[in-house]
Amino acid sequence: MLVLPLIKRKKTLIFKIFYTGTFVTLLLGLVSIFFWSGNATLILLALLCVFSIPSQLMKTYDVVGTIKLTSDVIIVDDQQNQLAFQISNISRLKVHLLEVEGNFHFKSIMMKQGVDNYLSFISEGNKKEYMFLLKEETVPDLRSLFVLWRSIGIPFTLYNATWRSFS
Repeated sequence: MLVLPLIKRKKTLIFKIFYTGTFVTLLLGLVSIFFWSGNATLILLALLCVFSIPSQLMKTYDVVGTIKLTSDVIIVDDQQNQLAFQISNISRLKVHLLEVEGNFHFKSIMMKQGVDNYLSFISEGNKKEYMFLLKEETVPDLRSLFVLWRSIGIPFTLYNATWRSFS
């Protein structure tokens, strides 16, 4: 059984300010280095540190429960309710893996927090979607679960935008 943290995304105003500040000072700093304007470059590099360090340390999610995945059932426990979905009774099972905690992606100037991942499926005519945290130490177990699902014929679609292989 694989247990993944069930999360709820939070985008606070302070995070948006620090993230935007990091991006803007990085661009201005690069332009300033190219034209080397002395003190302005040093000030922009200092501002880059002031904005980027706190934005790396802020959590942009809350853990609200767990998702347990096995070969025949998906159990979602959100600390208030526990829902069990038999894999044989669901359709359109999709797993979206967009980031692993701690990874750095060339399109971003930030380390990834591992939160833009979700599981979706149709159960009893209703679409269900659950976000989960993906940590580096969970990757081998998740890969093994996907291999198991494929070997026993569970139909699912994997969207993998991480640098990790899940086949």
